[in-house]
Amino acid sequence: MSAVAPYRNPLDVLWRGVPTPFRAEVQLARRCVAVETNDPVLLAQFPVGIVNTENAVQTRESDFLWRIVRDEEALGALDPGVAFAEGPLTFVAMGSSLTVAVDHERNELIAFVGGVISPAEFAATALPLFEKLTLGGRGSLNLAARHEAGHIVASEDADYKNA
Repeated sequence: MSAVAPYRNPLDVLWRGVPTPFRAEVQLARRCVAVETNDPVLLAQFPVGIVNTENAVQTRESDFLWRIVRDEEALGALDPGVAFAEGPLTFVAMGSSLTVAVDHERNELIAFVGGVISPAEFAATALPLFEKLTLGGRGSLNLAARHEAGHIVASEDADYKNA
């Protein structure tokens, strides 16, 4: 049986209303990130020591919000990433199993994680990507850098706006 909070609404094809009842606070450098998800297994993948699930998101003002939605119906494998940015928005797609959008003005990241991504793959692929997008901002990621073992290896100094 899945731990993912169930959600079905035929009028919400973009899953904007999916409940994300599982919460944590994550400390990244000097940023406090509020994490919300519909899958508690994903929260367990954060490194011990940087996560607070007790009284999460209520203890102080967060600098950034990560909303992570597990979509068990997205069954494709991870593919080499494609990224583009326009204004304050950045979009990253790694096949149908991992899609990330970031609004750098609102300090919000929303990610859709496919059902075939294991907790280990999430920790090895998605978390470093989220961190880089949060701490590095728009110009810090080049997903065309190289592809290793089915995962993206992003370089620090490349500008991908026109990629």
